[in-house]
This record gives sequence, structure tokens and C-alpha cells, in this order.
Amino acid sequence: MGLVDHHCHGVLRDPLDRDGFESWLCEADGPGRWHGTMFDTQAGLAVRRFCAAPLGLAPHAGAEDYLARRAELGPDEVARRLLRAAGISEFLVDTGFRGDSLTLPNELAALAGAPAREIVRLESVAERMIVGCGATEFAESCRDALATAAVTAVAFKSIAGYRVGLDLAPDRPAASEVADAAARWASNVVTGAGRVLAELLELAPLRSVLFSTDGCGLPELFLVGAELFRRALSGFLVTGLADDAWSRRDAERIATLIAANNARRLPPRLSPTW
Repeated sequence: MGLVDHHCHGVLRDPLDRDGFESWLCEADGPGRWHGTMFDTQAGLAVRRFCAAPLGLAPHAGAEDYLARRAELGPDEVARRLLRAAGISEFLVDTGFRGDSLTLPNELAALAGAPAREIVRLESVAERMIVGCGATEFAESCRDALATAAVTAVAFKSIAGYRVGLDLAPDRPAASEVADAAARWASNVVTGAGRVLAELLELAPLRSVLFSTDGCGLPELFLVGAELFRRALSGFLVTGLADDAWSRRDAERIATLIAANNARRLPPRLSPTW
């Protein structure tokens, strides 16, 4: 199944030592005195399971062997192998996070062998424009910058929703529940991925759910995210087929919508009807 990663970031250009790698592996800052190595997390286990083979190792290779092979290949070759193994056909890249250290969309596209298009973060534009500006100049500068960005960007985004969730629209049914489920799905859930996805699909319209890895920094996160998504969605749809909740044609259509077509969707008046 070809996937459209509707929200991700670039990958790191420079080599990493072990502490540096672990600091990007999950939400924790890195290995620590009390919690130990980040390889002893579900994310660390998933990396050793799914990312070892594309690098020429046996699945579940030890952390030291994995990192040694990673260092031997170098960051570009590691990224090339893992991004291509993920089976993602297009990347929509938020360039507003740690932009100096991460690859730009054109660099990510070259590594992945697939198109990558920019998502412009509004707050990043505002931060650049506000320096030395008065209120009127700031508004005009932002307007001009966004007009320029719109020529090539596929979308704009704001991180305000990260702070208050979908309660920005409190009249929307089940808003807080959907926000909660989406937040947990985005937090690199591993063994519970199927359960979280099933909860989300109980609450949200099928045409409002889009696949993304939220991959950032490590190319491993793209491959792990894609693999977990495929397994979770497949398990959900197979269970529904066994319960006669939907037909095989419905299951195939739902999979295509969530994996790619919702991200590519035409304006509603031009969308196909079913």
C-alpha cells in the first residue's frame, strides 16, 4: 500500500553517537540514570525489529551491533535505505521545527526516492518577520511572506492546536476525545497501536483520518511508523470483515482513504461519491 505521509519533518544530516541517537528515539531526552537506555523502550525494540534488515542485519540485532552498522553506512545511506523501505510514496514536510539541523523537502525527496512537499508553519513565518517590525509592518511582512510561500507549499499549519487540541471548536461532537486519541497515536504508540487506531476510528469520520509518521530526525521513525500503521489498520479491517461490519470492497476503500487519498483529496464539490 503506497502511503502519503501527511505530516513529518526532515532527517538529521550529521552522524550521531549513541546518546545522540537515543535522544531522538522517543519523547524522553535520552538515556538517564534511572530509566537507562532508550533501546529498552517499545520504540527501541521496534527499531531493532523493523530497521535492522534494511541495514543488512538480522531482525532484533543488539543495540551495539545496530549502532555500529549505522555508523559504518553513514547517515545518508542509512536514511536512503530506511526511507525507501518504508514504502511511503509522498512526504508532506513541516519545515518549521529544528530547520537548521534537518533535511529540507528536496533533500528528503532525494534520499527517499519519492516526492516531498513543504508544509509552512505559521509561527515560524511570524518569528522571522517580527524582528524589528512595528505592528503594521509585521502584518504586511507576514502577508507577503505567506503569499511567496503559497507558490510552492502544499499547506500551512499552526501549532496552536497542540496546546488546546480540537477544543478550539468546542461545538464539534467528541472533540476532546478525538484530540486525545490522536495525541496518543502521534506519541509513537507501539504495542497498543491497533487499539489506539481502533479508538480513533470509532470517533472520527473515515474521511477525516490521515496517515502520518510524524517522523523527525531519525529515518527509523518513518519506517517504524509506516510498519505499525499498516499492521494496525490491517488488523482493524480484518476484524471488521470477520464480524461482517463491512464488505471487502469497503475495507479496501477505507484503507486507501486513510493511507493516501484523504491527504490527496480534491475539494468536496469535486470528490467522488460512493
